Amino acid sequence: MLTIATGLFALTVVVGVWMGMIHMDSEGRRLPPLWLAVGHGIFAVVAFVALIAAIGHSGARGTATGSHSFGVIAAWLFIAAALVGIYLFMRHLRRRRLSGVVIATHMMLAITGFVVLIAYWTFP
Repeated sequence: MLTIATGLFALTVVVGVWMGMIHMDSEGRRLPPLWLAVGHGIFAVVAFVALIAAIGHSGARGTATGSHSFGVIAAWLFIAAALVGIYLFMRHLRRRRLSGVVIATHMMLAITGFVVLIAYWTFP
């Protein structure tokens, strides 16, 4: 289950980078397609559910390496990224310009969560 969560979050990152490239290419004047934003959110929600299931079934994963709390830390970082992402999505629905600072905050939270998740996945 942890491998599924990690793979889905990796796919979410790729879609997020794609949306970021659209935003940067247009210098913030063009919104990414709505279907891309919705897909990004759906992948993230499914990956988060898989992560929570994996944490619940992992037992003592990472105890020997000191990384046993990395799964929970990654989950909290993804929750924070999701809250910022919901704000961005609401602005997207209203066809308002997306703030680069808010996008960067969302990206930093999500990428940090992903790196922590990779560490949790790597160290059994």
